[in-house]
Amino acid sequence: MSRMPRLAMVGCMLGWVGCAESDAPEAKPPPADEASGPSTPTGDTGSTLTPSTATTATTGATGSTGSTGSTGSTGSTGDTGAGPLVIDEAQLSSIVECDGNERVGFRLEALGAMSEGWIDVADSANSPNYNDYHTLQSVAYGGGRTDLSSGLIDVGVSPSDWAVGSATVFSCIYHFDVPADMSYIVRAYGLKGELADCIAWGHDPVGMIAGDYFTYNTPVAEAELASCRVPTSAN
Repeated sequence: MSRMPRLAMVGCMLGWVGCAESDAPEAKPPPADEASGPSTPTGDTGSTLTPSTATTATTGATGSTGSTGSTGSTGSTGDTGAGPLVIDEAQLSSIVECDGNERVGFRLEALGAMSEGWIDVADSANSPNYNDYHTLQSVAYGGGRTDLSSGLIDVGVSPSDWAVGSATVFSCIYHFDVPADMSYIVRAYGLKGELADCIAWGHDPVGMIAGDYFTYNTPVAEAELASCRVPTSAN
């Protein structure tokens, strides 16, 4: 810009006097930002992130149900007794043996070690009937078995002469040799005196156990008879 008096320059600027174009102050364009006016800053909205829909977790495979174990086979029904029967039913028909017509013997083989036994006798088919009983002694043991025997007993004595283990009122010809008329109970005892086995057989084994034929003589330890059994062939 050419120099001019300050007053002339002021007058030129105020329009009082004319001023040469070359003397006019150069108009400087406003800065670009000012020309367009202050811009309202718009914050960066940022890119809108649409959250990805979470992938639904896949349901784990249901575990296979364990196979049910096979049901154990039911054991075969064993004997109702606590163990092998002490008195074998197969020998019942041979327990009573007559020696001619004058004596009788009662003998059985019991399984295990036994201390003694008893035998009750009744002519249950007769009315009235009679009854007596005798001891069985342990006379031998071997092979896991005990021989129990009464020895030989006199037969056919009067009721007043009956004696345990030595005489009976019954005869061979009219009683012991007619098994259909007679009923018996035999018992075997263990070494501690416990009842090991008891079985009734003959004409009426159930009636013998019930005490129906103990007309004259009460059996030893009669209460034990409630636990006696009858042969399976009689059931």
